[in-house]
Amino acid sequence: MRPFLIAATVSAVILPIASCAPTTSGPTPGAETPARRCFYTDQISNFRTSDATRSVYVKTYRGDVYALSALGPCFGLDSASTLAFAPRMGGSQLCLGDSADLLLPSASGPGQCSVRVERSLTAEDVEALPSRDRP
Repeated sequence: MRPFLIAATVSAVILPIASCAPTTSGPTPGAETPARRCFYTDQISNFRTSDATRSVYVKTYRGDVYALSALGPCFGLDSASTLAFAPRMGGSQLCLGDSADLLLPSASGPGQCSVRVERSLTAEDVEALPSRDRP
């Protein structure tokens, strides 16, 4: 019975101490975490659409360009002169990977389709786009 008592006492003392030991999981102190790339839907200065890729390229007042992809049919996208977004998570901010409803006003009434923010484009990416697709 004595070995059991000793083992129980040692476990009662060591386990709480071991739970305070540092671990290697989680961010390393001093390491930078990448910033989540987002934009506010009310700060879009320009946009272009691409029928070939079913993409929408938006440019913000800060000069950032984002590529959004239509998730299904998006009637009226090629002739849109204005657009608006209704983020699915609410608010007025869209980040990489977020989905939103794209609202397209037209003469026959408002159109709507789903889009997803696919990526943030670098200056080189924007330059590589066909001129008709650059916002």
